[in-house]
Amino acid sequence: MRSRFAPCGLPLALAAALLAGTAAVGQPQKYPLREGFATGDQVVKESAKDFSAELRPVANGKEMPPQSFVMRSLEQYTQQVLAADKTGPSSVRRVYTTARSYQTDSEGTKKQVVSPLQGKAVTVRRVDGRVVIVGAKVELSEGDRAALAGALGAGALPFFPDHPVAPGDQWTVDQKRSPRFLQGFPSVRNAQIQCRFEEVVPFAGQRCARLHCTMELDMASDASPGGLTMHLAGDIHHALALGRTLSVDLSGPLTMSGGKKNDVNTLTVSGEGKARLRETYRWLKVAGKPVRK
Repeated sequence: MRSRFAPCGLPLALAAALLAGTAAVGQPQKYPLREGFATGDQVVKESAKDFSAELRPVANGKEMPPQSFVMRSLEQYTQQVLAADKTGPSSVRRVYTTARSYQTDSEGTKKQVVSPLQGKAVTVRRVDGRVVIVGAKVELSEGDRAALAGALGAGALPFFPDHPVAPGDQWTVDQKRSPRFLQGFPSVRNAQIQCRFEEVVPFAGQRCARLHCTMELDMASDASPGGLTMHLAGDIHHALALGRTLSVDLSGPLTMSGGKKNDVNTLTVSGEGKARLRETYRWLKVAGKPVRK
């Protein structure tokens, strides 16, 4: 007896396969999001970090004149991966075009600090478990050395999950994966990062996954005795074919509060402001092959 569910002359197995295929059509495509790396990678990275706030100090119970500060750091370098292993780049060469920061106080006085890396070419290698920096020929700060060491090993962007995801999926980033990404901020005591895969869009000549991420950062800061909190949100564009990130743009409010006390004086500080982090990656080569848009 012919099944009334199978078209005339169509085998039941084929009908079942067609029905299964029809059901799969409505399922969103999943993508493995990874920050890839390979020997021969070459990228121009530009980053800008901006912080500004109005502070209200109180000394021994007396309100003091409000103070403001603005800080901005700029960095641009070209990086080439000279060698890589299964954990990430093991040797890279960086040529720094820009590496400087600015700070403006309440009186409008602007102070510029130029990193000794600006205008320099350096090579960073991992040798017998140690990080070796060659070529700087200048005294590097602890922060500069930490930033250079961060070029080795796993990718510095911690936003991607360890499983394929589809538009609409969301996840929480493991805080253990974020330290290298957060090196540009003051000392981070706690970080909560959540991301959502919004859509697949064209961006900078590439087919990209657009992620929307939120970050809550609790930090220690010399500018605020009790610390500083930032709530950032924004988009990340990740090129699917390249397996490389093209841009990060996060911004949001910050708050500062806390106090200091000794045998004579008591000082408390509170304030609000804003912060923004922008990074762009212009990939020249991936695994030694020129990138075409």
